[in-house]
Amino acid sequence: MSKKKIPYGISDFETIVGDNYYYVDKTRYLEFTEQINEKYLFFLRPRKFGKSLFISLLHYYYGTEHKDKFKRLFGDFYIGRNPTMRANGYHILKFDFSGIDTNDELKTYNSFRNSVKIGVESFLNTYDLLSDDEISEVLNQEGPNEILKTLFVKITNRLSKKVFILIDEYDHFTNELISFRLTEFREIVSRNGYVRKFYEVIKSGTGSGIIDRFFATGVTPVTLDSLTSGFNIAKDKTTDPLFNEMLGFTDQEVSAILNYYEINNPDVIAADLRRLYNGSLFSPDARVKLYNSNMLLYFLSEFLPSGAYPRNLIDSNIASDYSKIKNIFYINNTGAHQQKLTEIITTGETTGAITSKYSFERTFTPDDFVSLLFYNGMLTIRAAELSLLKFCIPNYVIKEIYWSFFKEEILARGDSGISDSSLQKSLVDLAQNNNMRSWIYEVEKVLELLSNRDYQNFDEKYVKMLFITLASLSRLYIIKSEAEVNGEYPDLMYLFRKPYQPNYQFLIELKYLKKSESRKLNSTMQSAKKQARKYLGKPEIQQLERLKVYAVVFVGSKGHFEEVET
Repeated sequence: MSKKKIPYGISDFETIVGDNYYYVDKTRYLEFTEQINEKYLFFLRPRKFGKSLFISLLHYYYGTEHKDKFKRLFGDFYIGRNPTMRANGYHILKFDFSGIDTNDELKTYNSFRNSVKIGVESFLNTYDLLSDDEISEVLNQEGPNEILKTLFVKITNRLSKKVFILIDEYDHFTNELISFRLTEFREIVSRNGYVRKFYEVIKSGTGSGIIDRFFATGVTPVTLDSLTSGFNIAKDKTTDPLFNEMLGFTDQEVSAILNYYEINNPDVIAADLRRLYNGSLFSPDARVKLYNSNMLLYFLSEFLPSGAYPRNLIDSNIASDYSKIKNIFYINNTGAHQQKLTEIITTGETTGAITSKYSFERTFTPDDFVSLLFYNGMLTIRAAELSLLKFCIPNYVIKEIYWSFFKEEILARGDSGISDSSLQKSLVDLAQNNNMRSWIYEVEKVLELLSNRDYQNFDEKYVKMLFITLASLSRLYIIKSEAEVNGEYPDLMYLFRKPYQPNYQFLIELKYLKKSESRKLNSTMQSAKKQARKYLGKPEIQQLERLKVYAVVFVGSKGHFEEVET
């Protein structure tokens, strides 16, 4: 029998099972959700983390209409061998708010109403509870809350099973509004707002006994506080350690995938995948770090047919989705906010507390900002220190997203005369011809853009970030900053990145002096060369093929360099 296909981009559970796709078994979490004795749940995870597939799994497992398919769909998985009492025991009312048009206020309202209408219409067509005239009456109601309220009134005495409400991406459109139309966001989730009223109807349905269970996915809790009065009965299980691994893949699950496809050099591939896509931790009490499932499946869908690494680490669809996250960087763009972002970009880490519910009636704090990055998968928990958490960037792919933002911000400061093509041409010249002069010239051009005010707090880490972000544009190298090498931490390494095969890779020891310190250039250069030679004594460095080593000292915006013999 042929190997199962990689389910990249597939979010329908029946399609995965029926069309011979590989499925990482998460069905035991259906049992967990019942055991915790909480009927109404919110569960948040970053974009492209398998939320829609899990909603589909819930639909097929609990929907009465799928009872005859139970063995075929679930027989090979945990829940098929250990079914719960609630299997196929509900009428499913499902809403998907991921595609709402937010171009203007009217389109947002009409799109939300239409999404509610689609969910209700599908429910009525599936369960045949009302006459055609009654269906028309329900669907022709003016507001989304009125559509839902009329539905509940009509079906109250006709249900053979209770209703399980599923909502996919409950906050997708509100997250977009927060970024550029905050006033509108406040209006639609306020006491008289149509989103708030929609959830109030759901709450009344739980009180009347029509709705027995509720499960909603999303990315952030920005809407939860605003909905508290309308729907204050649900529990957010996002940071519950019991559910840390419900979505995303563990190292063990990735190893099983690699073994199933009989990949050559699985340990080497696994190490690369871990660096690129692993690292997410969603509870300070959890221990298992997770891969973004869609990113990993994309890699495998590209790698398995040819055995070659993809040129892009994430595909255009995922990249486009993550590019929207950059809007977060501009929310309440205060000095403290920018200081946090600078700290994250230049050091890769920060500290703070997780905001579990947001209220835009109060000041948007640095902790709120850090938490938004956490919920969006741009930061993850590294360690806990009492009530304070240490956050870090989870993996290399997410670092590249930050680097892209940093580069765009620097180059947006004016008519720089710097183009992506000139940067890439210069880096290729470095990679193929060991021409460090042309590469440093590009960095110098960017430094000259910075104002005197920028230089007041300027130091080595900013120059380092330019060496990183500008080099990341070409994707020729895996870029490492202060990676540990047997107890030492080289400033920068540009290391070979598959599938590219340039002539050289590089280790750079970097120093920075203010213009007023120019007299220290020679001694600083000698110190940098001495440190670089120290790295060359490490076995890990000696194993690097075609390695070029440089000591680089910037005095203000002027770069000086010397190659260190290897």
